Amino acid sequence: MNELSSHWVPLLNAEKTWLTDEAMLGVIPESERDFSGGREWSRDRALTYLANNVSALRTNHGHLEAGEPLDLDLLNPVLARVSLQLVELRRAGVATAALEAGASAAGFNRASAALRSLVHRATFHFALYADWRLSDPLYPGASAGVLRILCCPASACSVLVVSPAGRPRYCSPRCAESTARPGRNT
Repeated sequence: MNELSSHWVPLLNAEKTWLTDEAMLGVIPESERDFSGGREWSRDRALTYLANNVSALRTNHGHLEAGEPLDLDLLNPVLARVSLQLVELRRAGVATAALEAGASAAGFNRASAALRSLVHRATFHFALYADWRLSDPLYPGASAGVLRILCCPASACSVLVVSPAGRPRYCSPRCAESTARPGRNT
């Protein structure tokens, strides 16, 4: 079930550090941050696309966990452009296949293509998670032991944490300690 949290959880958690454009670009490798060439998308447009779609994922995750309807108009345009393919993986010398989501890079500069691909993968994996949660017979609650993606329960923290047992987990020992001591929730 790792695919249910891959791409979108780290992306939403990274958003908390986005004070500059350079910080936003930290979600793609440095070698992919070239906005020259290609006919499509300036740096500003690509970063706006990233910010808008991360906001859409955050909003929809909040709706999902609150038992509210998802805003499909924010998700479906991205999902309509996702390109799926099976790719070969090698684990411990054994060849297996995995489903990979992405975006076509045709006509896009290197950085815009990388950001679009990241958004497409994140949205696809969020959709898998939403499907998983919505299929739970106890939704909006959760069946015992079901994997959930929840916010750290520390009052001053909003980091999303993969919670395999379905109950909120602290993101770090620091959050657990600050929550356990009255008056130290900073």
